[in-house]
Amino acid sequence: MKEKACANMEAAKLLASHSFFDSAASRAYYSVYLMAWYYVGLYGFHPSSESIYSRRTVDGNHYWKHYEFPVFLNEEGFIGPAQMEKLEVLRQSRTKADYYSEEIEEEEAKHSVRIAYEFIEFFSTEEGRIE
Repeated sequence: MKEKACANMEAAKLLASHSFFDSAASRAYYSVYLMAWYYVGLYGFHPSSESIYSRRTVDGNHYWKHYEFPVFLNEEGFIGPAQMEKLEVLRQSRTKADYYSEEIEEEEAKHSVRIAYEFIEFFSTEEGRIE
């Protein structure tokens, strides 16, 4: 997951620099989602049928529910309320980019990339858990 997260972060930056703003916002979100998934795994948390925060795929695997994952991260002390708000900004931009006809503007895409970069740094350091 960490490699995928970093690859998505690089893709987001590259896409934003080439004016693919919808795709940049989407990749920015997924870079954080995947890095957070990786990071909580280091603490023994994995999506499973026992977790109300995850869902089963048709092939029997599990993933963190996108709208529930920030709640889980907050409740387990990985992030605080301010970071939850930033994750919600990323999720809303990704939803707009992937599912609506309205396009992501340049500044919104670049803002998503900046937020994502902050999260990648946060989860890549010892700061990745609020005590």
